[in-house]
Amino acid sequence: MNMSLRRVQVCFTARGFLPLSSPLHHVQRTGQIPQQLRAFRITSALANQRRPPTHPQYLPASKKKKVEQHVEAIDAEILRSVQARFGRREIQKQGLLYALYVANAAVFIAWTYSTMMAQRKDATAARKAREWEDFMQSNFTRSEKNRWWTNLTSAISHQNIIHFAVNMYAMRNAGSYIVVGMPQVGLLSFATLCVGSTLAAGAGAQLSNRLTGDSRGSLGASGMLCGILSTATCAYPAELGMITALWFCFDLGVLSTGNAAFSPLAHGAHLGGTLFGLVYYLVAIRRGKFPWRR
Repeated sequence: MNMSLRRVQVCFTARGFLPLSSPLHHVQRTGQIPQQLRAFRITSALANQRRPPTHPQYLPASKKKKVEQHVEAIDAEILRSVQARFGRREIQKQGLLYALYVANAAVFIAWTYSTMMAQRKDATAARKAREWEDFMQSNFTRSEKNRWWTNLTSAISHQNIIHFAVNMYAMRNAGSYIVVGMPQVGLLSFATLCVGSTLAAGAGAQLSNRLTGDSRGSLGASGMLCGILSTATCAYPAELGMITALWFCFDLGVLSTGNAAFSPLAHGAHLGGTLFGLVYYLVAIRRGKFPWRR
């Protein structure tokens, strides 16, 4: 572990116990749509559709069968339209996840380059390594030194391969619940969840540092991941409720006992992201207040 890593808190989301059975895996394994997804499809697609009555009183019995066939054709067309709409949303949200993977990988490679340069023995390489490390510390580690953009860039920053791998694995698992299992969430809503969770995590880390007197910066994607996981938990409490509750209690316990200053983890960032994900689900997704949800 190099010295730069010792000066920062790590937003580490060791949620390796996230269920491997995501909504997509459930459909592939059982051939059945999860109950929450099935209920949304029925209510969103058919609740407000005006269809001809199945047995209209003004038609003779000989024509009732034709009316029923017409109703079935309307239902089939609605289902095709809804499936196409959900498919487009799923592709768009999956694209956002891929973009996050690429951004995190690029910044991790930049940190690795700095470490490799520092290991070279010539003076020029050592000087370039120090300059590059100072640049990464200044722009990809969350700081209160009038560098507001680090509240965002620190969320795609990982110095350690284990830190990077675990967070990307957790993002893949938690993100699949939003991508596949919550079709009511569009691309902009998902992006808002990611950015909002990141900013809330930064605010939580800053508040925690001021309360504990900790002057360390922080980096890592787990604040954003906590927001994604919290939102997914609201939709799938049976699958994710225990995991989210345990980590929330762990982070809250470390902060409340005054041990956060001695921990390498950014517990305040985790709590900030989790609370934002909960509020975002209740205010925006569940109630459908934001127009970009449609």
